[in-house]
Amino acid sequence: MLAVQITPEERASSKEIARKMGMTYAGWLGLLVKRELRNSDSASKESVSSGTQFGHCAGDIRDSALL
Repeated sequence: MLAVQITPEERASSKEIARKMGMTYAGWLGLLVKRELRNSDSASKESVSSGTQFGHCAGDIRDSALL
């Protein structure tokens, strides 16, 4: 199980994006995870050279939503 904290508006927007792409919500979320994992290889190399552990992290925690 995976729990992500997003607002109801963010959840509705993300579901709309998935629908417009012709994907299920779960499929779209899986695509995002795979893309971030692929991008993390280059980000981790950059973070080592810049001296940070996590590279670029952004966002804030809001209401909980079980996805």
